[in-house]
Amino acid sequence: MSKQSEAKEAQGYRKGAASCASCENFKKDVVPLNRWAGDTYTEDKNKRCGIGGFAVQSTGHCQLFSRKV
Repeated sequence: MSKQSEAKEAQGYRKGAASCASCENFKKDVVPLNRWAGDTYTEDKNKRCGIGGFAVQSTGHCQLFSRKV
């Protein structure tokens, strides 16, 4: 089993319900992108858990979930 899989299992990481996106340990890079029409928007990249360091989905969560204030 990989280190990421072990960290996910140890933390009880799950997809759905209380989401990683609303956890204080959720880390992401916000990248500005330009459309061909000149509009600018942002996209979330490199979504990671600040505790275990593994990649997460915004809608996932684990037993160490702590809601952002």
